[in-house]
Amino acid sequence: MHLCQNGHYYKPHRASAEKVPYLKKKKKNSRNEGKAKKKNEKKKIGTVEFFQQKKKEKKRVLNAVCGL
Repeated sequence: MHLCQNGHYYKPHRASAEKVPYLKKKKKNSRNEGKAKKKNEKKKIGTVEFFQQKKKEKKRVLNAVCGL
């Protein structure tokens, strides 16, 4: 609270978030971050798509190394 010249108290207006960076709300961690993300990756390991992706990755690395 601030005191006006006429003796009344008033609440100063809060600055806008664009002007003052610390007033911006922080983004909450989504479910894809941290433990949940790791858990989902573990689930994927047993799937066919996972092995196909690994195979493609190996080929890509070999091609890069051998220069084919």
